[in-house]
Amino acid sequence: MKDVFISYRRELGEAYARKLYEYLSDKSRGLRVWFDKVDMEDGKSFPVQLEAAVRNTPNYVLIATQNVFTHGKEERDWVWKEIETALDEYKNNPFERTLTVLVPQGVEIPAWETLPKEIRDIADVQRIGERTDTISLSLGHDWNKEFHRVFIAVTKLNRRNLWYAAHRWYKKTMRTANDFLHCALMRQSCLTPLKKAHG
Repeated sequence: MKDVFISYRRELGEAYARKLYEYLSDKSRGLRVWFDKVDMEDGKSFPVQLEAAVRNTPNYVLIATQNVFTHGKEERDWVWKEIETALDEYKNNPFERTLTVLVPQGVEIPAWETLPKEIRDIADVQRIGERTDTISLSLGHDWNKEFHRVFIAVTKLNRRNLWYAAHRWYKKTMRTANDFLHCALMRQSCLTPLKKAHG
């Protein structure tokens, strides 16, 4: 599983996305980043790969160039589908996911009410949860300060998710141990009987 999914429109957004990918996946940071130019597999369905990647990656970052909000009228708009899927996953499990919108300087995100209902919450992510953020990219090519905010949010969530996973494992292990203890006290077998081989 990857740590971060980068969503962007190739026209206008690819330069930002590539810089973010290089920053987050640098050895000194060590994050696993899903970037279509690197991770898309030949011979597999494009939309299936995209949807699976968004659903299986806890941190979603949208590079919100102006054309992200103007291309959605096309019948098959992959970026809008990514946004819709990310919002859906966040709302279903806000404690183990983050949503971040990176907005290049000069870009205005359309008003919440003007966007289709499936994606309108991306225009104001703060309204849907505390683990969401809108970050403005300053003019120029040194976006390390803004990218660092993404890195901090991702690493905080990764630590929290590790704790959740450990806690779930502990509870499951304790339930299993308690089941065996109960069986032992009741002098019953806890093991499922093996089926007799035929022939």
